[in-house]
Order: sequence, then structure tokens, then C-alpha cells
Amino acid sequence: MKPFGEVKSLFVGNDVTKARWGYKPSWSKELIFCTRIETAFEKPFWKKMIQTSRCLIPVKYFIEFHYDQYGKSPWKIHWKNAPIFFLGGIYSKDSENNWFSVVTQRANETMEEVHNGGDNPGRQPVIIRPENVESWLDGSIIAEKDVLKTASFYESEEIIAGPEKEPEPTLF
Repeated sequence: MKPFGEVKSLFVGNDVTKARWGYKPSWSKELIFCTRIETAFEKPFWKKMIQTSRCLIPVKYFIEFHYDQYGKSPWKIHWKNAPIFFLGGIYSKDSENNWFSVVTQRANETMEEVHNGGDNPGRQPVIIRPENVESWLDGSIIAEKDVLKTASFYESEEIIAGPEKEPEPTLF
């Protein structure tokens, strides 16, 4: 995914705040931009974050990079069901900023073809369906099966993906 930089509309519970993409826990040497939902419950740090610090990132589309014999090129991915949709994320606050990481899942067939290189191929961001928005933000939902249910998998037929020559900003 193309880095967002600073996001002006991150939904955290009943609040809207701005935040920076990339979370840096004290134990990490680098920023963490994405969090795998499949393994989030396996390590105490990520388990606590996915249970208590979920957020929504509103987007019109997102950009993934596709690799071929000519190098990498940006592809724009739209959700067919709505002009604006939410990516699932986790967030944290420090003394200076709010930070977030996009939650990802294994890729559907289309996204596996598009997101085929880089450090983390075969992944796609979690899209939170409208009927799951409240549940995703509900801090009382902490059981792994319930959290995974709110982050339901989406199929190739639910997205539109295509090459993008000049991407616009991804957030409003």
C-alpha cells in the first residue's frame, strides 16, 4: 500500500482524530505500517492492540504496487459497494502523535495478482463492512473469533483494481 502520511480522519471509538501511518513500538527498530490479523492474537503486544485499540481509516480507494518485468507500478483499488469505505486499523498515542497500522489479511485472487512483490506480497488491507463498523470499534469485543468476524474476508468480485498513472491522495 502507498503510505498515507498523516491522516486527518481516523475514527477511534466515538472520536475522530488525525494520526500518522506507521506505528513504532519501543521494541522495534522500524515503523510498522501493517499488522497481520491472522497472527495478531499470537503475541501479547499485538493481542492487546487488536483487542483494545482498533480504529477505522476512511478511504476512497487504496494503492498497491504491482511488479512486472518493467518494475513496479501503482494500482488503484476501489470497493464496489460504496464510494467511501473503511480500512481496519489499530492505533496508539504517544506524547507527540497518534499512530496507526493498517490491519491486513491474506489476499483474494485479484489482490494476490496485484500485490505480488515487495516486502509483504499476497496481502490486502482489511475492509470493514458497514454492518461491522460499530463492532470493529467496540472495545468490549475482544475474543479472537468475534474480532475476526468483524474483519470479514472480501472476494475479488467486491473490488475494482486497475493501473493508476497519477494517483490522487487516498484519504479525504
